[in-house]
Amino acid sequence: MKNKNSNCDRAQPISNISSVNLKELQDIKRDYLSRYRNNELEIERLEETIEKWESRAERVTACYDSIKTPGGDDRMQCAIDMICELRNALYDRLVDSTELRYEIENKISSVKDDRLRLILEYRYIDGMNWEHISERLHTEYRWVLRLHRRALDQIELPDGYLPP
Repeated sequence: MKNKNSNCDRAQPISNISSVNLKELQDIKRDYLSRYRNNELEIERLEETIEKWESRAERVTACYDSIKTPGGDDRMQCAIDMICELRNALYDRLVDSTELRYEIENKISSVKDDRLRLILEYRYIDGMNWEHISERLHTEYRWVLRLHRRALDQIELPDGYLPP
């Protein structure tokens, strides 16, 4: 059940990097760095979906324990199959998450300035919003956004990366 349009798909070649303007390049870098957090959100969604299916399976079991009806085993098997499929997808996402985090952390660690690196870590690893980051750094919101742009300028995309 692996999503073919996954945010953690491998890089695709850029046809002509010289035709990309600075804003577009920063957008591409944002997309690149956001892949880890997007994958984490997908993991949370899968975990919630698994909980719902497990809850359904428990309700079906309770219902069929008290009253035997035709088709009960089919419904239970359907729920079990769905839970297994979702758990396999979750496992794939967890593996992707480990790889993505390592990759993104390595790119962020290449930023020399500690403060710029911290902004990138807060945003793309910890998933903080700009207001929270500005509070943490005791810095004005707008200044954090400027520093973020400076930090993005220091990020090198992998050879041939193009967002999905």
